[in-house]
Amino acid sequence: MLLALLVAASAAPARSAPPAQKPPALPLLSDPALSEALGEFQPLPGAWVEYAVIPRKGAQARLRLTVLAPLLRGGRYWLESASQSQGAPPVAVRMLLHGPPGRVENLERLYLYVGGQAPMEFPVDADLRGAPPAVPRRPGPRVRRRGVQEIQVAAGRFRAQLIQAGPARVWRSEGVPLWGLVKEVDARRRVELIAFGHSGGRTVFPAEFDQGNGNESRK
Repeated sequence: MLLALLVAASAAPARSAPPAQKPPALPLLSDPALSEALGEFQPLPGAWVEYAVIPRKGAQARLRLTVLAPLLRGGRYWLESASQSQGAPPVAVRMLLHGPPGRVENLERLYLYVGGQAPMEFPVDADLRGAPPAVPRRPGPRVRRRGVQEIQVAAGRFRAQLIQAGPARVWRSEGVPLWGLVKEVDARRRVELIAFGHSGGRTVFPAEFDQGNGNESRK
């Protein structure tokens, strides 16, 4: 689900990316059921959220998502995700977007940074930029609002709306930035908020790396 975002990126090649290779999938943000349940993504500059990703099988991970300041013209923004899995090097992905991050056609630029190596740019197929999906989307699972509950996670106690999205249960609070996700549980994993901030988010890319305004090419 939502956390399907950086798991795929950590499996991406660390040294080079063939020109025809597609960018890593965006797990945490690519689940249509979750996107529908959570609603509109709010790219507040400097806002960040950090989650524990606890699968039923396999290594646990941490995932932080940050909207880098400043926002760009035309509603464009840089979104950075940084993940750390047990037994694996840290991985960060920086994405230039012009809409919700759950839709790959909103992706304009993508950089991958594996700890200890130089950041590299993944080519993004021009057909994806601003174009509708080539294959019609299948109807997602039914989304039901189940009322409001008090829920305790590592980041604190929240009064959150419980949403049933197919087999997944999602807890959402307006007090949490970006899309409000507090907790998500499905058959494969549990995702819990462990920290967040409405400002102060910083990049994990090397200090000398500057992605500019998105119009330059950097490899």
